[in-house]
Amino acid sequence: MSLLVITVCVTITGSAYPPPANIPTIECEVLSVPEEVSTDFKAWMDYRTITNKTSVQWQLQQDAVTDENGFRKLNGKYMVAVGTYYAKQCGEQLVVLLENGTYFEAVVADIKQDKHTDKTNRYTPVTESSGNILEFIVDSKKLHRDAKILGDISAVELQGNIVSILKQIKSDKEKFDDKNQ
Repeated sequence: MSLLVITVCVTITGSAYPPPANIPTIECEVLSVPEEVSTDFKAWMDYRTITNKTSVQWQLQQDAVTDENGFRKLNGKYMVAVGTYYAKQCGEQLVVLLENGTYFEAVVADIKQDKHTDKTNRYTPVTESSGNILEFIVDSKKLHRDAKILGDISAVELQGNIVSILKQIKSDKEKFDDKNQ
């Protein structure tokens, strides 16, 4: 496991100088992505498939909104499902970097079962040479036609292989606050 302190959880600081005091820093864990398969396929699931009203997944959806492209978002972050390699519980925060240099923030809103992922629990096999790391949670009634037909949101936006995933590590204060809610 490698740890990294990044500025605003986007710019990786590699210099010997600390970031300015007025810029928040967030400690993140750099998680590996599979190199043996293409990771450009990004599946989707309709948020209405989450039906257990007592689950964290359900509660997160109650606070979410649907954007103009049909993506479910929480505090501006894409809602996704991932394998247990990337997250152990819903609510964890990720920054996903794509091969074209773009990045986006995501919140884990569902966990893929291990039986539905590869042996490392990082991706769901799509073909022999392709794997799906992120499954976007959407409103299928508002999702773009091409994404619906292909089953891949990359048909609409966020094209390209995933090259890195950063997971925010909660500070001691945040862990304390979570326990006392």
